[in-house]
Amino acid sequence: ETIVSNIQHCKLTTNKKNIEHMHTKQIKKETMWKSPILRMFLFITLVIYLYIMLQSPFRWDHKDQTESLQKQHVHITHLWSPFRVGNCVTPFCPYDQAQSVALASMKRAQANSQHANLLVKLAAVTMPDELDIVPEGFETLEPFNRSTATQYPNMTIKGKHRKIPFWQDILQSLLAQGHNPALRSDLIVYTNSDIILHEDFYLKIHQIYIEKGRDCFAINRQTIPKENTETKKPYTAKDLDAINNLPTQFRKNHPGFDCFVFTWEAAKTLDLGDVYLGYPPIGSVVLTEMIRYAKDKHQQTANTSKPFPFQLFASNETRATFHLGEDRAWLGQEQKAFFDLNKENGKAVRARYANVLA
Repeated sequence: ETIVSNIQHCKLTTNKKNIEHMHTKQIKKETMWKSPILRMFLFITLVIYLYIMLQSPFRWDHKDQTESLQKQHVHITHLWSPFRVGNCVTPFCPYDQAQSVALASMKRAQANSQHANLLVKLAAVTMPDELDIVPEGFETLEPFNRSTATQYPNMTIKGKHRKIPFWQDILQSLLAQGHNPALRSDLIVYTNSDIILHEDFYLKIHQIYIEKGRDCFAINRQTIPKENTETKKPYTAKDLDAINNLPTQFRKNHPGFDCFVFTWEAAKTLDLGDVYLGYPPIGSVVLTEMIRYAKDKHQQTANTSKPFPFQLFASNETRATFHLGEDRAWLGQEQKAFFDLNKENGKAVRARYANVLA
């Protein structure tokens, strides 16, 4: 009986202490929340968070932002000009690594846009002898009828001609399909054949067009490693998740221009003359033409509240496109003739609009 009595006494004492401890803890908790310093800290934190969210229009929330844009249908045609690589490596054939991963990213971004009120068509244009490399799911456009090989027969690299397309011919191959409702679109996207898209790329394009009211804009890419940072193996089409979620320290901002978006009406005014792909100043000349169009249109709507039709987005503003490595193959001595000629072709375009970049 004495033992039982002692046990019961211990239990009562323990329970009493637990109740007192819980009561004391509750009092401290209530006192803490009444602290003006803590309440001010929480208020400031909330304000900073809201400010960051409002200043980051490309922090995509699929549920909320997609629903807000679903009422505004937009048709996008993405124009792509791939090329065959002679000594391609499995699993990239008939392309190189960059084109192979870029192709997979385009298809994934297209599939990812289907839940929005957004129609994305992929279209490809190639040389006549490369029609077989147009990927499945792409509209095949009329092949090129000229290249640097036909226009500059005396220019070679190691005794071989280079069949490089002219940017204007790429654009015209799509504009010639203006009668085709499957390709006649609100927006045209052009990216270099080696540019990899973020899985939300078309959603971000949609958002810029609708919310910012831009008729044309350019997006700088981020340069990323050619190899998976974890496996140390070359990125393939199967590594899109890793690329989309690559930590900031592996993404380097890049100032070049290789992704352009413009309305169909804007596209009809662009004229790049004989500037061809693969060598500067192709990107800056396209940009010049877009700015020229934007200035002309802005003058026509000067008395309205419409925003300036053009905008350039830096790499870190959108995180929408990527490029594997930074080879700069055009810097080689054997490339000098092509590099120098394209500079002259670019000057000829710029000379028509000397005041555009002022």
